[in-house]
Order: sequence, then structure tokens, then C-alpha cells
Amino acid sequence: MGAALSLSGAAARNRRRFYDGGRGLRIATLHETRGPAQMDALARIVDACAARHSIVEPSSAVSSAATSTGDTLLFSFDDGYADNFDAAEYLAKNDIKAVFFVIPSFLGRTVREFFEFHERRGVTPAGMPTDQGELRGLAPSQLREMISMGHVIAAHNYAHRDLGKLPEPEDLDYEIGNALEDLSNILQTSCRDFAWGFGRINNLTPAAYRYLSERCDRIYSCVRGLNLPGGDPKMIFRDQISLDYPMIFNLNVLNGALDDRYAGERSALKEWPGQLSH
Repeated sequence: MGAALSLSGAAARNRRRFYDGGRGLRIATLHETRGPAQMDALARIVDACAARHSIVEPSSAVSSAATSTGDTLLFSFDDGYADNFDAAEYLAKNDIKAVFFVIPSFLGRTVREFFEFHERRGVTPAGMPTDQGELRGLAPSQLREMISMGHVIAAHNYAHRDLGKLPEPEDLDYEIGNALEDLSNILQTSCRDFAWGFGRINNLTPAAYRYLSERCDRIYSCVRGLNLPGGDPKMIFRDQISLDYPMIFNLNVLNGALDDRYAGERSALKEWPGQLSH
């Protein structure tokens, strides 16, 4: 599929169609970085991206959304698996800073313990590999080390449930409020960045968006797209890639070859702030 995308010219066509040929910020998001094979794959992706994009730091990513020669790129990681610490060390050694969106209730626990923690509270978590119950989350002490490396730690859903299926205010308090509060307490600083679980528009309700907007400076999706200079600084698009996918596919994704498939979601999300302000 990656080769077909390259031959189709989809990336160039999408840039003309959706961005008037302009440049902006592309955010790559990954999950686990487990074992030597995946770490080798990460190194290959980083090298290939560095040859094509200007890789920026989280603190300046949104404000410096483009260069005169091409798109900028930021790496991010979701969930907070313990093996992300290896990725953090590798990136820091190569002078690359990333954003790690962690599930605070997963920190210091295995997947099995994470489920037990929430089930004791009458909540059934979602989106975690139940067949790999001994996989562990990062330790809180590792978060502080990662910050010292220059990385940014931000929040993800507390029990990783689908916000699009949670209509009650107490569910938003549990998934968003708890995540922001717990992580702020762990880091001893206010957490103002959040990536909602699963990341698509159907995984978010207007009520959940309003809740996030009141508490966060930036809200990160998994809706593919380019973040343009002068765009909404609060709602941020990201492109999910995988260390198990072929390199050519990942690079085409990060060049925008699939952006046309997400155009409707990008347009809808851009309209939400205005709709909710009335």
C-alpha cells in the first residue's frame, strides 16, 4: 500500500487541495516501543523523518508550525508504556524532544493491575491489551527523568474509555478531571495538555470537548492532518504511525497521503469552538 500511495501522488494532491500548497506542523504519534526490533524501527523512522522534516521541540512546535523549506515534525507517544523510557533516552541522545501522553492510573502498574484498580471503582477500562496483562506502565520517577531530558509529559484518559460513549458529567470528571489532577500532582506542576483516547471525532462529544477546553491549553486528536500556521492553537491534529508498519507507508502518512480520508473530521473539529461559544 505504501508504494501505491507514493505512485498515486496523493500527498502532493492533498497538499494542494487542503492546504493551498502550504507547509505546517505534522505530529507523529506512536504507542509501545517494545524490544530491540521496535527500537531499531524507531531509529529508522527518526533518521528518515530527519532527512525530510525539521524536527521541533514540543515547546515551540505549535508556534513554529512551518519552515521556508518544508513541514516541521513533532513525535508523540500515547498510553505511557514502560518501554517508552527507552524511546525517551534514545531520542534525547539524538537531541530530539517528544510529548508523552500517559494514563496516570497506569503508571507503576501492570495492565492487569490497571484493570483491577478501576474495576474496584466500578469502572471497566478500555483500549489496553488484556491478553498481555503483565505489560507495565512507566514509573512516576521515570516521568521526572524524562522531563529532565527535555521531554513533555501530558495526560491521556484515566481509564482509557471512549469519551464519545460517556454522556454523564461524572464520567468526564473520572476520565479527564482525574487524569489532569493526578498527573499534575505527580509532576508538581499544572498539566494543560491532553490527548483524548482513540482520538477520532466519534470518540469525543461536545460536552467532553467543552470540559477539555475549559481545563487545557491544547487538545490532541488522532485525526490525520497538517497543523497550519494561524490555525486553531487548541485543537491539534496528529498522524498515528506504527513501528510494525512498512517504512514507506509511515513516510507517506507523514507526508499527508491519507489526509483526504480525514478532511470531514478536520472540518467538523474546526467548527466546534465557534458552536460551543454561543
